[in-house]
Amino acid sequence: MFHEVVFDFPGNLFILTSCLVIMYLVIKSLRKIRQRGSILIGNAQGIGDRREQEDSFATAENEIGVLAVLADGMGGLSYGKKASNLLTRIFSEEFSKSPNMSSVSDFLVQNTHKINKKILEISKGKKVGSTFVAGIIKDSFLYWISVGDSQIYLYRNQKIIPINPRHIYKNILESDYRAGKISKRRLLNHSKKERLTSYLGYDNFRQFDYNQIPIKLKKRDKLLFCSDGVYKSLYDTELEHLLGKRMHPMETAELILEEVLEKNIKKQDNATVIVLEIK
Repeated sequence: MFHEVVFDFPGNLFILTSCLVIMYLVIKSLRKIRQRGSILIGNAQGIGDRREQEDSFATAENEIGVLAVLADGMGGLSYGKKASNLLTRIFSEEFSKSPNMSSVSDFLVQNTHKINKKILEISKGKKVGSTFVAGIIKDSFLYWISVGDSQIYLYRNQKIIPINPRHIYKNILESDYRAGKISKRRLLNHSKKERLTSYLGYDNFRQFDYNQIPIKLKKRDKLLFCSDGVYKSLYDTELEHLLGKRMHPMETAELILEEVLEKNIKKQDNATVIVLEIK
């Protein structure tokens, strides 16, 4: 005797669809885990000898890759903190909302101009601003943008390489020196050589730098994002020694901050560090 077989097509279709959805979510999660596993992230921050912490930082991840952004606010009376917070928040939010950006460089440039306008809105006529550096790692390539004197270093083969130029008056003085307009003594002793020539938060903002050709990163490369409170307190050789230690980037970042604070420098600026390691 044959038993009657009944096929429940709607029920089977629902089960099949559910299984496919679950498989898609698992594969998507595994892709994210692989991406996160290939880039290790660490950070540390100290107030130094200042009344307020005006540095801000953020890291974020999406299907594109990893974002790191670090900002050093200016303005006092908490305005500097508001500016740097606004900057890092907008960058991380826009990055999280843009998993399919067609051009990483365009994303960085467009949001830089957007943030400049936003800072102008909150400044209400006061002198408020922020320097910043930001980088996006996509498919083992680094795209970066910078305004002001915050810094990105690439650590490779036991040496640190400055990635971005600093927007400070010293650059103008060096150009004048090469042109024979000023003496070397004036170049070295000028009281305003560290003065910023660009930052976010003014109407005629136009000076920024970014790389149109991305930097190919190698296994075991490290990236250091830092505010001027770090590199003005530690020599390059000290940073190279600390970055050369075999430890998680979180430990490296904390160690760099410890070294800065142990210097006990008078009027030590806020110090902020992000360390990324390519695995």
